[in-house]
Amino acid sequence: MQEHMIHLNSIKKFIKNKNVRFLIAKIDDPTEHGFCLVSKDKTLETIIILDPEKEFLATLIHECLHGIYNDYSESRILKIESQIVKKLSSAQFKNLLLHFGKHAKV
Repeated sequence: MQEHMIHLNSIKKFIKNKNVRFLIAKIDDPTEHGFCLVSKDKTLETIIILDPEKEFLATLIHECLHGIYNDYSESRILKIESQIVKKLSSAQFKNLLLHFGKHAKV
């Protein structure tokens, strides 16, 4: 399986996780598209905030990667995000959005 598909499958599992909550909210800072707040305590929720007005799917992928690989640097997350975004077909993007809509706790 190609590396970007391994990461995509991890993102889909992460979205379904009961301890992950997504908030859709406008972020006033024009340089920020989203945030991932990961708790060190595994019993608490991970919170992902996504701005619907800014590259929603790329930001969803990016912030989920932070939740999955919370010890990775920003540059490493950006590299993985870029690999995924460049290689996904339109159908795969659509399926990811549908998966998010069906399983995400919002």
